[in-house]
Amino acid sequence: MQLRVRGIHAQNAEANAGRAGQRCAINLAGTELRKEAIERGQWLTTASDTEPVSKFDAELTVLPSEPRSLSNWTPVHVHLGAAETTGRVATLGTRSIDVAETGLAQLVLDEPIGTVHGDRFIIRDQSARRTIGGGRVIDLFPPKRGRSKPERLAWLEAVREPDDKSALTSLLDLSPAGVDLDQFSINRNLTGAECEKLVAACAGKVVQHEGQRVAFAGARWLQLRKAVVERLKEWHKSNPDTTGLGDNRIMDGSGIRMSRDLAAAVAGELVKDGVLAREGFGVRLPTHTARLEGADAGLWNSVEKVFKDSGLRPITAREIEQIVGGGLKRMDAFMTRANRVGLVQRISKTRFVTPANLKELGNIAERLAANSDDQILMVAPFRDESGVGRNMTIEILEYFDKQKFTQREGEGRRIIQPADKVFASR
Repeated sequence: MQLRVRGIHAQNAEANAGRAGQRCAINLAGTELRKEAIERGQWLTTASDTEPVSKFDAELTVLPSEPRSLSNWTPVHVHLGAAETTGRVATLGTRSIDVAETGLAQLVLDEPIGTVHGDRFIIRDQSARRTIGGGRVIDLFPPKRGRSKPERLAWLEAVREPDDKSALTSLLDLSPAGVDLDQFSINRNLTGAECEKLVAACAGKVVQHEGQRVAFAGARWLQLRKAVVERLKEWHKSNPDTTGLGDNRIMDGSGIRMSRDLAAAVAGELVKDGVLAREGFGVRLPTHTARLEGADAGLWNSVEKVFKDSGLRPITAREIEQIVGGGLKRMDAFMTRANRVGLVQRISKTRFVTPANLKELGNIAERLAANSDDQILMVAPFRDESGVGRNMTIEILEYFDKQKFTQREGEGRRIIQPADKVFASR
């Protein structure tokens, strides 16, 4: 719930702030405030990205007084701060934690609680009569699968380091796919300024995607760049008549696991660095050029004239064949090859447009949205400005959506990326 702090009392006196170890009273106000909704163990925070967690990884010590080792999936009561909940202990890398020993574990909770890295907790048996042990929170973002895989255990060994700088340095050295800085900052309870200082000291490269930032160690970034270049060399060798590879597929087969969205963002950074060149909606090595040869090159001269005579309007293989001749089956196959080398873009099942015209259509959309009061692109103005007709306007706008150039918003669309970034003219 969203609340407003009216005042703070610390140690029975009015104060501007309360600190760890003090007894504090906080005067709260808000339309959502209900006394019955406030429970022991809840957090009051200004950070909207700080959410309660239902599981966390931790280092856990079993008390010497225990009669036996702590087995995997033991039901327990968890006490952390003022919060109490039930859950289970999943031991990591071993079937149990011996008496008087410390091991890695994941606590899977029945009710979410608030916590950050370094928080202390204790666990009691299922009846809550006997204390089994206690430990320290390590990571709030365990993976959905593979919690005991060797690479995950190595990650936990790095992140359990109490010093923030040492932990980030170790994680950056460890991870070829980078470190999510937002998760690291939330996990370590860092302010924005504290995180920026760490990044400046430790990271060699920071990539932004989908509103998040991912940091790479300098050596890891060079390793990643080399892997991408080798991947594209092999691709160009196997596919000499294609312009390039989809930017979100550059890590496929490289052995470096990352999301498609992050791979596309990495490709964008490598384009900025001059390592790659953008071609349509893919990337290529700057030295690679795909071309039509022989009879195809001559046929393209005739087809290109049809596109020039058609203005910005996307056209079909059937329309082209009616002017150029040669049979529809032959023209369909040729247009597929022309699309593969980047001379045209297929925007729907039957229609094609040249990259230059597609970029111009994107510029028109961007300009119309920028000039509207609410920054929204509507169908009718785009149809009138482009002159392509209503049916083709809908196909073009739907294609824009698929390419993440626009996003539907009510009856219109909002531009979410610059046209120059999304569309590259040949």
